Amino acid sequence: MDIFHIGNRTYITSMCRYSKYLLMREMADKVNTVDTLEEILTLTYPDCRNLQTDNESIFTSITCMLLYRRLHITHNRTPTAHSTSNGSVERLYSTLIKIAATLAK
Repeated sequence: MDIFHIGNRTYITSMCRYSKYLLMREMADKVNTVDTLEEILTLTYPDCRNLQTDNESIFTSITCMLLYRRLHITHNRTPTAHSTSNGSVERLYSTLIKIAATLAK
């Protein structure tokens, strides 16, 4: 799971490691991120037991940690300055940027 910025829009993205199911959801602001995260984890991925994110403060906040504990989710953070650890999502971003550039032509 990661936060993705393109243009002036912000998205929260997630990808199931096994099915490769992708969810990309626009966020109006970062204020309601925990609510959005809870909705994604309970409705889209109700059987999630492991969550991998980068070290972004949104995902490492005390509020999120309490959410993970309540949902019985183990939170794994990628090592600092090692974005390839979250490779599936990072490859998705490069693909989306290429598609957006092609459509803009």
